Amino acid sequence: MQFIRSFLLFFVAITTLSPNAFAYDTDPDQMAHVYIVGLGKSKDYAALRTKALALAGVLGMKYSDDDRIYDAQKGLIYPSDYKGDEMYAGAYFPRRNIDDPEVQVSLEMRDYYDNSIPVGTMTIMVGVYTSKKEAKAVYKKVKAIDPEAYLLKTDLYMGCMH
Repeated sequence: MQFIRSFLLFFVAITTLSPNAFAYDTDPDQMAHVYIVGLGKSKDYAALRTKALALAGVLGMKYSDDDRIYDAQKGLIYPSDYKGDEMYAGAYFPRRNIDDPEVQVSLEMRDYYDNSIPVGTMTIMVGVYTSKKEAKAVYKKVKAIDPEAYLLKTDLYMGCMH
């Protein structure tokens, strides 16, 4: 009976935790406290990408896939023949450009940034900011366009991902 109880607890833990919940060291020196401005959440890549392209146009920003492709099993990943950094081929690598003046609208795996979101859920990301004031200003612009806009305060791992 104890074995069954232990197995069930283990199974529940594995199936409910985001795969990113324990993927990297959480040393405070490697974490950045950031505000993410985003829009929506979905597992429908085509619809979300269409919405992201339209949002980028309205905001006067560029859209970037960052060389990633959509895989129905894994979500947004770099292709298996990715040459930018072979370490990431076939895997998701998160957007980590903070306070970037060349901010681009992109699709991201929202579950990486927010563990309360079901695994495999994507989002439109508009920016990552250290300044709450700057993030709120961008958030207000996006919220005026679409009520699904959100402002998420989170810790983002900035250490080596290799």
